[in-house]
Amino acid sequence: MGFTPPKSDHFKRFIAIDTASVSAALAALDGGAVSEVLTRTTDGGDSGLGGELGVRGAKVSARRSKERKVEEELRRVRTEHSAASSLVDRLRDAEAVGEVDGGLEDVITDDLGVGMVIHFVADVVLHPLHQTAVMADEFIVQAPKLGVKDGVNDAKDLAKFLKAVLGSDRVDAKIAVDFTGVPDSEVRWTGGFPMSGLQVPLEDLQGRVHVLAQVDAVHMDGERVHALRLVRGVPPSETETTATETFAESFGKAVADLGIRLDRDDIMMPPPMVILRILCLWR
Repeated sequence: MGFTPPKSDHFKRFIAIDTASVSAALAALDGGAVSEVLTRTTDGGDSGLGGELGVRGAKVSARRSKERKVEEELRRVRTEHSAASSLVDRLRDAEAVGEVDGGLEDVITDDLGVGMVIHFVADVVLHPLHQTAVMADEFIVQAPKLGVKDGVNDAKDLAKFLKAVLGSDRVDAKIAVDFTGVPDSEVRWTGGFPMSGLQVPLEDLQGRVHVLAQVDAVHMDGERVHALRLVRGVPPSETETTATETFAESFGKAVADLGIRLDRDDIMMPPPMVILRILCLWR
């Protein structure tokens, strides 16, 4: 008896996928031809119900419409996962992906370049701003069930503020994450991806994952980078910068008591750090 490890890692359980970027990368590899379009289709046509069908016909149509939407959603998810898996394999076959398996300082100074696609394994955690937002939303939901009234209004104000600065209710909303354990390095590895590409509940975005990402920027020295750049792609306004720094100072100790580290370095992130455009995460 014994154990024979697998010779390949074709099985992947995806945690997050930047569908648009994965599709674009596959299109580039295929010379512009992608076998399947990675978009969800919806039925916007006439239901086809005649007046004589009445309520029974409406119920049948509604059930079929629901079944069709479920089928389309499953097909969309299968296609997205297939595309992401295909991209990982294609890049590896073409030797077009850098593997991070040593000291990060050496990789950054000698090998890492902007635009390079890399793969590494690390622990992923939500950026502290997102962690705080999740905590506030959870408290708002659970407090009434537990008969807790104190702090609910403050939590609602906090959630409203974070939703505004993070743009969580926008169609193009992004999620910012940090990576740790790659291996013992003082360099901060951070990045973002579209919230629409999240494949698990936001609070479950944690733990050891494989990361396929494109290097967006390498900051070994110089000015700090605002965390909101990770979710917007552009620097925040002066008002937003002041508001988020004040927020970190005001709520830092309170969230620390709940196990979330949030200080000025999480808002105005200092070098050295690597900023990534995350293509996909999987286990």
